[in-house]
Amino acid sequence: MSSVWVDRPLLLILLLGLALRVIFFQGYLGVGAAHDDVFSSKAYGIAQSWASGSPNFYEGTNDPLALRMGIILPTAMFYLLLGVGEVSMVMYPMICSLLSLLLTVQLGYLLFDRATGVLAGTLLAIFPLDVLYASVLWPDTTMCTFQLLAVFCLLKGEDRDGPLPFRPGMLFLCGLSVGFAYISKVTGLLILPPIAAYLLYKRAGVACWAYLAGGALCGFLLEGAFLWLSTGDFMMRARHINPLGWMGMEREAVPSAVDTEQLPGRILWYFPSMMLVPLNRKIVYFGVFGWFLVAGLVHLIRTRDARSYT
Repeated sequence: MSSVWVDRPLLLILLLGLALRVIFFQGYLGVGAAHDDVFSSKAYGIAQSWASGSPNFYEGTNDPLALRMGIILPTAMFYLLLGVGEVSMVMYPMICSLLSLLLTVQLGYLLFDRATGVLAGTLLAIFPLDVLYASVLWPDTTMCTFQLLAVFCLLKGEDRDGPLPFRPGMLFLCGLSVGFAYISKVTGLLILPPIAAYLLYKRAGVACWAYLAGGALCGFLLEGAFLWLSTGDFMMRARHINPLGWMGMEREAVPSAVDTEQLPGRILWYFPSMMLVPLNRKIVYFGVFGWFLVAGLVHLIRTRDARSYT
């Protein structure tokens, strides 16, 4: 295994990714399914409060979207630094998208070899979903970046010669990255099961679990402290999480008590419909790329080539 932070292929991949994300710049999508109007308006209000020195810089709300501080607070910071506009609005997800390219290449270098890292980075650089999301004020890009960072810290922190199977500092950073993924979007916690499975596989002791949990807890505490200082309610976001949102259900699309029998069908249809259905006539989730991915997975299962799983 190897890990090279900066080389020519990595720089070319970053330039390719940046060029595509600028060419297919999305910007403000507006009121509707995009929800970037909620994030932008809340970030603008916080930026105004910071500029005026007001201690009440966050107004309480019952909207769970307005409680995603992982995307709102950095956007407020860029509003203060660069002014309010479409470029400053999406600066943070754009940076996170490019950071995901860097981490993807590094994971390829770390797990396999140079060719794997270059191939993985190139595919992500041209992946339509990531290209479009990079210039939209949504938390998905930032959440995925921190999930990637958590995996990188976990694997980079392996220590075969030390008293523990993992270096404590890297495990703490892994947990902290999970915490920041959660702050961006609650589904960021879905990276925890594979991380836990890997720790079990490596027979990690109690100390390793403690460092991981400590890092994650710091992320949760940061969010809770911010909410407590702003609204007096430490658990405000937890009180407004919509469990059905984890299954891809829009808040307006949640069935009422009288038609809950329709819920399984709606959930099962959601993910296939994401492939080719445009959102606001401006953005397509996966496009044909998604169907190629499904076909590739079917091929791997059918051929059972051991090289595909190592």
